[in-house]
Amino acid sequence: MAAQIVVHLENDPPHYEPGDVMVAQVEWQLPAPPDYLQVALVWFTRGKGNTDHRVVERLRIDGPLESAGSKRLGIQLPVSPWSFSGRLISLLWAIEVTAYPSRTRTRCPFVMAPNREEIRLV
Repeated sequence: MAAQIVVHLENDPPHYEPGDVMVAQVEWQLPAPPDYLQVALVWFTRGKGNTDHRVVERLRIDGPLESAGSKRLGIQLPVSPWSFSGRLISLLWAIEVTAYPSRTRTRCPFVMAPNREEIRLV
């Protein structure tokens, strides 16, 4: 069996207002039961120059856990920074889930900005 973690976000498309409560369903199928799962709300930059990565919040799903399972979470989003895309740099948001001790990981991107629209820098 291939190790897999999947995150399903309630909004489709996954766009949120600053301060919204994001509802996520975390599903995992692993060769062995994990000791725990770490869920991190993160933003990161991509583009030219230095990149940045910040963990805004960490949640822990503790065992005993089965090798396959799911958990529904509500995560309060902060009011900033907002998602944006530019020619030189972009700021992106994501939920990252890591199973321990295997360190199987997934990242689920989403947009967080006023009017649920990524800011486009021209």
